[in-house]
Amino acid sequence: MCNTNVGQVCVAAYDTAGLPLSTACLSIQWGGGGSGWEAIQTPVTPCNCAPFVIGVGPIAGICPGTCGNGMPSPNMYFAVYDNVWGSGVYQGPADNATVYSTPFGTGIYSWYVYPIDTSLGLANAILISGGSCGAPVNNIVTVFGCMPTIYPVSITPSPVCVGDTFTAADLFSSGTFDGWFSDPQILILPTASFYSTQAVAVSGPGFFNIGFLSTDISGCPLSGTGIVEVQLCSPTPVANFIANTTSICPYACVNFTNNTSNGTSYHWRFPGAVPDTSSSLNPPTICYGSSGDYDVELIAENANGSDTLLLQNYIHVYTVASTNSHFQNDTAFINTGFVSYEWYFNNQLLQGVNSYYCPVPVSGDYSAIVTDANGCNQTVVFLGLVSSVSQNEIQSTINIFPNPASDILTIENLNKNNPVISIEIINQTRQKIRSHNGSSENRINLSVNNLANGIYTLKIQYRQRKHFQKGRYSKLNFRHINNKKALLSQRAFLLS
Repeated sequence: MCNTNVGQVCVAAYDTAGLPLSTACLSIQWGGGGSGWEAIQTPVTPCNCAPFVIGVGPIAGICPGTCGNGMPSPNMYFAVYDNVWGSGVYQGPADNATVYSTPFGTGIYSWYVYPIDTSLGLANAILISGGSCGAPVNNIVTVFGCMPTIYPVSITPSPVCVGDTFTAADLFSSGTFDGWFSDPQILILPTASFYSTQAVAVSGPGFFNIGFLSTDISGCPLSGTGIVEVQLCSPTPVANFIANTTSICPYACVNFTNNTSNGTSYHWRFPGAVPDTSSSLNPPTICYGSSGDYDVELIAENANGSDTLLLQNYIHVYTVASTNSHFQNDTAFINTGFVSYEWYFNNQLLQGVNSYYCPVPVSGDYSAIVTDANGCNQTVVFLGLVSSVSQNEIQSTINIFPNPASDILTIENLNKNNPVISIEIINQTRQKIRSHNGSSENRINLSVNNLANGIYTLKIQYRQRKHFQKGRYSKLNFRHINNKKALLSQRAFLLS
């Protein structure tokens, strides 16, 4: 590093115009001889593709000498470049401590070591050279490229669609697990373990990496990589539906709402219903006639596949209670146990008659709608009932009007020689709801403006009982037509 050349170091001064002002020089005696040196590469570990450090060692016994009156620069050290001086890029010091990575590949790579002085900064480093006795210098470090062992990673399934979850598995490595890595298009889920992980393809299409890092039992690094093929796919259907009700009475109907995603065509099955199949999006009016539990199945399809949803025993049809009916003593009866009863005479609702029996003061057709605890209705029909009251009709000259009656009911042709003791209006449950004191008048007006719609009996009792054992009565029946009370028939009967 020293030589025997004698020279001068001069400093020249210039003014602002660039004209020389003065020059000062110093004579330098470098001393004689020097020693040769070489760059030395040392691996950090014994592993395949291990990193290394670079240092410098002397070639001893060759051309010994001194540095004369010179002093070694404190900013002088050996530096590593990736090419020859003037073309290479500084990599770091050759201090036997800085770690350099072995390149991946099959090529041969060289690093160049030079003694430099950085008194003017690394960017203006000065190359130190010299030596008069031809001491050898070996400043090149040669590194062979390395092909590390990369274990395969299996991908299941493959390919995958954007948004799909897949499994990546390490099938061969052993040692200490360091973690999984992937390209940004792949999201590794928190289920990662040494041997497998689940991941989601978050974007695509394309081919993307997923892999693992580990350390073998010798402390050497290992890795594995798999390639995930991600495609843009139209998703397959996901069948789903709901019914507006799932518990119904016999002969009731159900409407279905299709909540399938990504479906384009549909096939419905309703075993036990009418109809029992449908291809509609939202099938309406699917009716069930018998009690029991029924399955519903929906098959949804699109160009990429199909999905089937089968809900077993989804529709429940209630079992309705049986009805027993009979007619006795001018009264129609239905068995008890129902929640409600609605009675009708000639298809007209009888107001206030809501028990399990219905008086029959007038011959005709009667019916009842009974409702059980599940809200299921049944109709019980009594056709052509004959009232004993009707069979004991008597002739009467009493005239009752108007027919229909709404506000005032007029009764005339009453027998003045046989005064009326009382006049009563009786409803279908045989309750007295209106009465009028006796009178000797031939004509009486009764107010009926606040009576409920229905059939009523007008009961007239005379003072003298000339022709009947217990009394003479006239019977009046009303029904509602256009919010008015209507006279259906006028009867006279003997109260027994």
